[in-house]
Amino acid sequence: MEGGSTALVALFKDDKVIIGNVGDSRAVLGSSGFAKRITSDHRPSFHSEKLRIEGLGGTVTSQMTKEGDLAFLIVI
Repeated sequence: MEGGSTALVALFKDDKVIIGNVGDSRAVLGSSGFAKRITSDHRPSFHSEKLRIEGLGGTVTSQMTKEGDLAFLIVI
C-alpha cells in the first residue's frame, strides 16, 4: 500500500465557521497566542474510528510497508 488521502476545508460565513476534515489533517484555531484543536484526526488506528468504519459495513486491515511504516486499507 502506497496511497492515502487527507483533506481539510473551512467555510467562513458571517459569524460562523464550518470545518470538515478527512484523514489525519487537523484544523487549529489560534487566538491571543493560544492554539486550540478544532477537529479530530480520522485514523483507522484509533479504536473509535475503526468501530465507525465497521459500523458502516466496512473493514479495516493493516500491513507493514516496504519502508517499515504501518499502512491501513479501508474497504467500504
